[in-house]
Amino acid sequence: MKVKYIGKNYLLSDITNGQIYEVLSIEDRMLRIVNDSGEDYLYGLKHVLQKDDGTNSNLWEIVEDNEEKDLKALIIDGVKEDKNIVEIRKISTEALELAKKAANGEKVDITPEKKEEITKKIERLKKLLRGVDKFYKDEAMWMVEQGEQDFKFAENPESNNKSSRLINILYKEDFQKRIKNEANDNEEKTNREEIEDENYKTIKKISKAAFVKAVEIVLGKKISIGEKEHELLEKKAEEMDSLLKKVKEEYKGEAEKLVLEGKEDIAFIENPETAKKSNRLNEIIKNRKKEEDYER
Repeated sequence: MKVKYIGKNYLLSDITNGQIYEVLSIEDRMLRIVNDSGEDYLYGLKHVLQKDDGTNSNLWEIVEDNEEKDLKALIIDGVKEDKNIVEIRKISTEALELAKKAANGEKVDITPEKKEEITKKIERLKKLLRGVDKFYKDEAMWMVEQGEQDFKFAENPESNNKSSRLINILYKEDFQKRIKNEANDNEEKTNREEIEDENYKTIKKISKAAFVKAVEIVLGKKISIGEKEHELLEKKAEEMDSLLKKVKEEYKGEAEKLVLEGKEDIAFIENPETAKKSNRLNEIIKNRKKEEDYER
């Protein structure tokens, strides 16, 4: 069985919008799914999005069902409409967007009228919570708590009292920027493309390609290394060694570092379980662990 996630990325941990996931089993009206980290977790069907036309849409789209049509019975036939949770999500998401603007330094003009409006929306969230269906109770309580905290942060960003979901989103955005910066670090550090010799340029290119592929593995991408791929990787390592002997003296130190880290990343690609990791790859792993700690 397979499903596609069609909700916003921040709603569920290690689940990406538009991605197709394998469903290992259905347990207590929940899907056991292999997520982006390669681990299997239970994900609920409590989330229901409201479209612009007022109709409801699940966060999960069926891609492949079993013969018994268990996914259809659970996702399509089994989800109940609850107007309270729909409105709670709408108000809570509005609060999150307002808090994100404030956190990113954008001007959020909280006039007395706007402050009164926010107070009424917080009261509305609490009122809706009392009438929500018990099937959505846990989610509703979380959305109300986070929404109230986001509204209050938007009113007073100096308090630095961010909701856990806002902290998670901001950290993920920062983490993604750092990955891009790491992958392009060599180009950004030197900024001397016009005067570099071709041997050094080629070393940088090979080393960067190895690093990018190693990062993909760290982030959960499964890469199959066959005999041909193994031979190609070994040739790339040998090529860097050969080019290093021809590099101009002024680039020698940096080239040696790139060759060392490139070869360590190649070894990691070939055997992620036992190979020594390069310093730059260890930084990515350290940042990844921080992100997972935030999500917990």
